[in-house]
Amino acid sequence: FMKRKILIVLTILLIFSACNKKDTKENTKVDNSKVESSQKSEETKKVKNIKKDEYKKIYDELDGKEFFYAYQSQAEAIYFYKDGYFDGAFRSGDYNQGKVSLYNGKFDIKEKLDETSYLISLRRIDYELPLGESEMRNIEGMDFTLEYIESKMYGKDDKDNLYILYLPHRKLNDIKDHERSIAKIDDKHIKDGELKVFAIGKKDASEENFMVEYVR
Repeated sequence: FMKRKILIVLTILLIFSACNKKDTKENTKVDNSKVESSQKSEETKKVKNIKKDEYKKIYDELDGKEFFYAYQSQAEAIYFYKDGYFDGAFRSGDYNQGKVSLYNGKFDIKEKLDETSYLISLRRIDYELPLGESEMRNIEGMDFTLEYIESKMYGKDDKDNLYILYLPHRKLNDIKDHERSIAKIDDKHIKDGELKVFAIGKKDASEENFMVEYVR
């Protein structure tokens, strides 16, 4: 069921007040102020619309992409849907014991940092299995003990935490050392000193909290 899950599976109110004064010059100044404020308001709306369109483009590019992290007996993957929503799964362990996690959540784009990176926040994270519980399951004739735990990258305490979304062509020298090491594991991820794929890293992480886009 985990494989299936992964595969199916981010106003300012402008209040104007004017005092009615007999002085014509003062009234003119107030009127000019209203005009300037109105112009600023329109400019602000235009900037917001531009950002909204730009962010939508990024959301659309993420739709249908799968990101993963794998190391020894651990593996984690998320699958993006529309507008930053995603499903995820984590597993670790070997032989007849394992720890698993199934979850869903949403990323919100906060701001564009530069041409190849965006600041995103984990707006929501919900778990679909009872955390802390365990059960015995028979899989293909073998009994497995499964413990339900939190995700390595997206724990309950990570709600509202910040992450960096890297775009293709991000210079490897412009990502963290541990991120660069993970990206270099597979040649499909890099070319000519740049990322060839999308990637997500935890903003303040100093160790493996880094996922790269899965390339088939």
